[in-house]
Amino acid sequence: WMEPRGPVFYGTPWLGLLLTGIFVSLLILAVAAPVRPVKPRTPAEAEEVREEVETATAFGVFFWIVVIGLFIAVLISYLI
Repeated sequence: WMEPRGPVFYGTPWLGLLLTGIFVSLLILAVAAPVRPVKPRTPAEAEEVREEVETATAFGVFFWIVVIGLFIAVLISYLI
């Protein structure tokens, strides 16, 4: 789906490989975001739990944005 682009190193354009690796890493991070239910005992623990939940939610939203973006990219590649 991607044409080789970028500088050539040992006969291989590496920009596509690099971007694919970064994308796969971000996708794995989005899927593997831990959510641990913990009952906080102090206000500091409550704040920490809240921040963890917000982070997990952000990664979840990021995951679905990436999935939808990929779906749109596949559709566009087949329509063009």
